[in-house]
Amino acid sequence: MGWEMWFKTGTAFGAVLSDRMGFFCNTGDSSFGPVFYIGKGWDEHEAIYTFMMKWQSEGWAGPRGMAAHDEATNSQTLWDAVEGIAEYMRKKSPGGYE
Repeated sequence: MGWEMWFKTGTAFGAVLSDRMGFFCNTGDSSFGPVFYIGKGWDEHEAIYTFMMKWQSEGWAGPRGMAAHDEATNSQTLWDAVEGIAEYMRKKSPGGYE
């Protein structure tokens, strides 16, 4: 049982929108966790590689075991991890971010 990232380029009806990513379980073929926006102009492989390298360098555990949101303990959650990395990626975005 493992997890991977999905990527969706940010284009619709000729407009260039922010690219987005999320997690999925590669055993059950189902998505989980937040959808997050990473800016414009990313190549799928470059975006996933950048996310995974940042995830690893931050020392995060596997996302399936992380709480989605925990106000009671105020501990780091999946959303906290993702938002930090997504902000990093938006700043590095080849096509900018609005």
